[in-house]
Amino acid sequence: PRPVGGGWAELRPRFAAQAVHGSLGSRVETALRLLLALKAHAAESGLPPAAAKAVVFSRHEATLSLLRHGCALNGISAVSLSAACGSFVGTSGRAGAATQEVARFCTDESIQALLLSAARNAAGLTLTAASHVLILEPQPALHTELQMIGRIHRIGQAAQTHVWRLAVQGAAEAAVAQHRAEAPSANPRQPGDASDPGTTTSCSRAEPDAAEPRTGSSSVDLD
Repeated sequence: PRPVGGGWAELRPRFAAQAVHGSLGSRVETALRLLLALKAHAAESGLPPAAAKAVVFSRHEATLSLLRHGCALNGISAVSLSAACGSFVGTSGRAGAATQEVARFCTDESIQALLLSAARNAAGLTLTAASHVLILEPQPALHTELQMIGRIHRIGQAAQTHVWRLAVQGAAEAAVAQHRAEAPSANPRQPGDASDPGTTTSCSRAEPDAAEPRTGSSSVDLD
């Protein structure tokens, strides 16, 4: 399959063309513009909507709540694993609400984004139906970011994967994001997740005879 968003240089014109409804703060609005740009790129390239699927991580529940609201305002279909979703396993061993939400994201091509907590959901999920990871703020530990990337860049991934890190321009976090975007250890070329303690639930997107997936990383400055 052709890659979606080969890098920031390729995606930037589409990003600049996106108008966002709502006053939600620069970090959330940047994430929304990026999701809209990925969606537009997939459509203009003749790719299915699933090619723009993205997993979005934040440390802050309030940020995820604002982003969920912004997605609704801007025509981005998204599901969120908020604390209210509960566990992955329900009563009598049946799938819990969280598992059902993940399944919806994986199987419904119209759902573009899965919003996850960095604290609760960075590990234990296989989400190879998506090919983009958005990290809304640099994480204190590189290990946490590697776990996030490992949700999509792992065995079973058939497409090229992309990591998008958001950071405030001129702030210390921008230097951290840029360093991690350029560091080989933060951008694995081989699929897999040896440090992952286990998979809670999983999904994938079938692709015919795809070559070994690659990952690219970009740092996006907030205005």
